[in-house]
Amino acid sequence: MITSDDFLTLTEVKKFYDHWYLSAQKVDPAVVWEIRARTSYDLLTPLAEGKEWLYELTLQHQPRTGRILMNGGELGLGCKLHEGLRSLSYYCNLFQEVQGQVIQIDRCFAGSNPSDPDYQGRIDRVNAKLTKERGYTVKLNERHLSLPEPIRLAYYHRFNGLNIPNHPAIGICPQILPYPTNSWDPIENLLGDLRLKKKYLPLIDEMFPDTMPEAKDLGYEFRAFLNSWGSFIGKKRTDGDQLFVKTKGRDGVVYYLRDADVPNLMVLTDPAEAIDQYCEFHLLRKEGRFDFRPWAVPYTG
Repeated sequence: MITSDDFLTLTEVKKFYDHWYLSAQKVDPAVVWEIRARTSYDLLTPLAEGKEWLYELTLQHQPRTGRILMNGGELGLGCKLHEGLRSLSYYCNLFQEVQGQVIQIDRCFAGSNPSDPDYQGRIDRVNAKLTKERGYTVKLNERHLSLPEPIRLAYYHRFNGLNIPNHPAIGICPQILPYPTNSWDPIENLLGDLRLKKKYLPLIDEMFPDTMPEAKDLGYEFRAFLNSWGSFIGKKRTDGDQLFVKTKGRDGVVYYLRDADVPNLMVLTDPAEAIDQYCEFHLLRKEGRFDFRPWAVPYTG
């Protein structure tokens, strides 16, 4: 059964934030300054452009999900003033109420979202700078490019993933829906949480040697962009679904791990349709556990 007690209401969110904006023109100048100075994520653009702009590509490539989001409530920007070590600043998040629950929409810094006009120019400048400094060719790891195009354009072009939060302050672990690229979890983290790292990480090394970390302080480049934990109550901690991609040695494949069964890892034959139906299932707050298996076949290497 869906853990409905974890659903967050818009009333709860509004109580948490000091300011609530429905119009970009009315946002506090201090917040605008932080976003333009790249000390806060660019949440003003979707607020100014509206849902039609924000979800245009979602409607095209994930029509079930796109329709539900478009039929949801208006976008709202919550901002909370907090005192840092040296100055006051704002903590802000972009929200929308959908089917009675709150969805958080993530974005990157201005210029760092693939839809931004100067995005590619910035990537080229950073790559050139790092290449010159280090003396060898450097390319930023644009994780969203690891995904099949429909998924990439629907969830990681004009915004940077979605979240069904269980607290107004959000937190570091997004839930259920395709989540922000900076939160994509390397496989060793998941296996470590389940105390299966010693048992199954050598198998991952064997299956995907090109995703192994190049240094001890780096994570595996086999990363989950979706984790169903929090969407239903499982009998065991291992119960759950995770979708992975290779963020190095990209192959465009979506790998499906069910109940932490690494030896029986699967791949999705139609990831766009599977993810669209999965997101629809959870946005409509259906009970139970979504089943990816109709689109899954065994991974054969």
